[in-house]
Amino acid sequence: MKVTGRQAKELGALRRSKDEEIDLTDIPLLDNWKDMVVTEPRIVSVNVTGEAIVAHLADGRIVSVPLEWSWRLTDATPEQRAHWEIIGNGQGVHWPDVDEDISVEGMLRGIPARRPATRAQHRGRKAKPIRPATR
Repeated sequence: MKVTGRQAKELGALRRSKDEEIDLTDIPLLDNWKDMVVTEPRIVSVNVTGEAIVAHLADGRIVSVPLEWSWRLTDATPEQRAHWEIIGNGQGVHWPDVDEDISVEGMLRGIPARRPATRAQHRGRKAKPIRPATR
């Protein structure tokens, strides 16, 4: 596989001119790139403690995030936290009792859930819960 000088620079390879082609097999770290198998992270189990949401991934990694990242799980009972199901072939976890979904990508990228603001908070008044619209 050959790349242009610009592509090689992005790979951190040295080049002599911007149009020079570089053979990727000349880069020691990429010698076996054809043998690499890239898989998406998949959750196989989860545990919610009083401080953290802990996900066990299929590749052996254990990822944890602060419990505060999920306001629904923070407010949930231990029984509700223990009732979860894997969704999307391991791409996430769903807690049906509290209607919470957490993705492995969100955990790995560090994306906490935000508690929704009430209408009154938007106007600077004392907070009242938002009522669902009636049809």
